[in-house]
Amino acid sequence: MNILIIGNSSECYGASNSMLDMIDALKKKGISIIVFIPRKGELVQELCRRCIKYYVIPYHFCAAVSNTPKGKMQRLWEDVWLAWRTRKTVSKCDIDLIHTNASNVDFGIILAKICGIPHIWHIRELLYEDYNLKYDFPDLEKKFMLQSDSLIYISRYVAQKRKCGTNYVVCYDGINIHKYMIHKTELFCENVIHILYCGIISREKGTIDAIKAVEKLVEWGYLNIHLDIVGALNEYSFRLTEYVKKKQLDRYITFHGHQKEMRLFRQSADIAVVCSRNEALGRVTIESMLGECLVIGADSGATRELVRDGKNGYLYQAGNAGQLAQKVLSVYQNPEKSKKIIHSAKEYAARQFESDQYAEKVCEIYNKCIKFQ
Repeated sequence: MNILIIGNSSECYGASNSMLDMIDALKKKGISIIVFIPRKGELVQELCRRCIKYYVIPYHFCAAVSNTPKGKMQRLWEDVWLAWRTRKTVSKCDIDLIHTNASNVDFGIILAKICGIPHIWHIRELLYEDYNLKYDFPDLEKKFMLQSDSLIYISRYVAQKRKCGTNYVVCYDGINIHKYMIHKTELFCENVIHILYCGIISREKGTIDAIKAVEKLVEWGYLNIHLDIVGALNEYSFRLTEYVKKKQLDRYITFHGHQKEMRLFRQSADIAVVCSRNEALGRVTIESMLGECLVIGADSGATRELVRDGKNGYLYQAGNAGQLAQKVLSVYQNPEKSKKIIHSAKEYAARQFESDQYAEKVCEIYNKCIKFQ
């Protein structure tokens, strides 16, 4: 079986890392994979390391923060023309099915319709709630989704928010468990409690909650605390940096920018905070559980699907920094209970998100779509 995967980015962020884990698992099942990416970036190195054949095809995103009507039409027609030119490459590679990795790219469905082969669309995000993105042509994208042979929603929350038609499945991502598994010799053994925030720095992701929670703890006299914020620096992050300086929190909070390797950060972290208002699934949540970090997540989005309060993590009301600070204190003041929660979360993540069983589900979807073509 030859599968063409349409990448939604050229960098190794969440969706691309999920795609790479999926590729690793599918290769074990004997599936032949080819990848299209819109431009060269750090993803190329990862594909080469896996000996995955790839093509750089300069297709566009079908969603943006804003764009002119003329710009929208130009992007669409350029993608249609590009798909027509690319059909020979698809035929030469004897592709059986096209799998688009995320919903901000519609080049895959356009190409599949031109080539007359099945198309699967992975719906990994909410777009507007997550990234403030809007489709150039919402009605067209809805039609494209209805015409896809299957949609894969990565959580019940995403399915609920973006449900389109009946031809869909809810399938949690599979993760390379061994890559993210950390075995810490001791937990809560230092005087300083280390908190980790990892991900996009934005209002939608609730980064400010983590900062204000630390501010509260310092006000309450808990000075043995440190927050590491790992994520690509942007205009919003610079404003947060100014806020940290203004509140004299520099010694308690460090911005590290985007980091390709998170293992060292998770190795030293006691707590991982997931503050997103509308988390589509929460890859960071899963990786943190495997890395023996106690997860405190906002009680919203798909985070509430993964975290059971007091069982495998803690939940707090999104936007309530005081409550988040109280949850941090609970972890700090009850180390034995916290250790049990960490081990329970690790077992849950390893069982629920194992990549081989995930690959089995994806292969079933492939076979069903190809069979009925």
